Amino acid sequence: YILLRNIPRIPHGAQYTAPKEIATAVSQQTPVLIIENDSCLVVGQNILQTFDRLEVAEYSARALIYTATIGPLVPIGQDDIVALEKAFNLT
Repeated sequence: YILLRNIPRIPHGAQYTAPKEIATAVSQQTPVLIIENDSCLVVGQNILQTFDRLEVAEYSARALIYTATIGPLVPIGQDDIVALEKAFNLT
């Protein structure tokens, strides 16, 4: 969460039908977008930062998939998100 924060989902095909909305949705605070049933759009200040964000998104997705084998997913709570944002000056 500290690196990627919330990752919005964009409807499939929006990259073709609404490119301006996607361009405005991506920012320093929202560096990753998931295009449903298609891909991830990842941006960064350079290629290394962009790849790092993509890699974190991929491993986070894998971790979510693997949780099914050990039990139900317990998402992070809003209070914990606020505490992380405060601790890491993300607000």
